[in-house]
Amino acid sequence: GHVATSPTVEVTVENGIVRLDPQDTSLNIDANNYSSHATLWGYTWPDYQPANAILLKFDLPALPSGARVDEATLHLALVQSDTSADASYTMTAHKIVGKSPIISRATGYTADGQNARTPNGCCSNGVPLAQGDLSPAYDTRVVDKTVGVKTWTITAMVQDWLTDPSSNAGMVINPDVSAPRDRFRFFASVDHADVGLRPFLQIKYSIDNIPPTVAVSAPLTGTTVSGTVNVAAVAADNTGVA
Repeated sequence: GHVATSPTVEVTVENGIVRLDPQDTSLNIDANNYSSHATLWGYTWPDYQPANAILLKFDLPALPSGARVDEATLHLALVQSDTSADASYTMTAHKIVGKSPIISRATGYTADGQNARTPNGCCSNGVPLAQGDLSPAYDTRVVDKTVGVKTWTITAMVQDWLTDPSSNAGMVINPDVSAPRDRFRFFASVDHADVGLRPFLQIKYSIDNIPPTVAVSAPLTGTTVSGTVNVAAVAADNTGVA
């Protein structure tokens, strides 16, 4: 049970993979916090309305200078599904906007145990369930009933967070609001007994060390000019020019 921290080791990385564990909880249509539960819940109740949503928050590392995020993938391990004949269940990944949650205090009513979420008409008994504080979907996944890892591609979301760290308030995986009542998908949380099933975010990145080339193409060298002159240039780069 003792813990120690290794001294820092400095290396130069040209490309790499970062795997991040989240803070997580389920939001329910009540005032309770569920951050210590072993599962994360996506549940539809009543018909076509969310009764649960999955809330995750990641502390992003400082990537090396010049790093470009090429891919960011959220991994959740499905451990239980409803017993209906419906084989698929559509779940969407959203960025949280406007409210910064504290995972250990977040509920269906509040982001941090005190500050109310934006009111909206999403859910039973007027519980906001963070639905008024979400971006449009960054990715949509049709989740079948096969137990195992399901993934959402959230590359653009992570790129947003790295560009503006203040925008990293976490994310929500929403249940299927096109489904009838009592359809659900449950996933392992960071408190699940099986460590291999716990959720994580995998970020693949690369380093661009090649500078662009640029040259003025007009006027030509040695040209005598006067008055208003149009200046033109050409530029090229191995990944793109802005």
